[in-house]
Amino acid sequence: MTQMKKIFALCLVLILAASALAGCSSKPGKYEILVTDEAGDPVEGITIQFCSDTLCDTQTTDATGIAAFEKEPGKYTIHVLKVTEGYAEDDTEYEAPEKPGQVTIVLKKK
Repeated sequence: MTQMKKIFALCLVLILAASALAGCSSKPGKYEILVTDEAGDPVEGITIQFCSDTLCDTQTTDATGIAAFEKEPGKYTIHVLKVTEGYAEDDTEYEAPEKPGQVTIVLKKK
């Protein structure tokens, strides 16, 4: 019986270790969407939608033109939902890199 308990304990430790490693494989990272005008100046107040296959989040660009999303690495699409006055609408579907990083969107003025 003692041998069985040792085997059971070893199996339990291996299962717990594998579970812990599986949970650590995809840590959230920061995806930054930088919105600029054609001159390269940041544009504040742009509503950005950041979507996976199952969920969408929205953020508004700050004074530096950035909307940031903390997400696990994966496949995401980006949409410009709302622009500030003076800028043309942009209905392009952008793709985020599979690893966290930055995407730049350039808006045209009206």
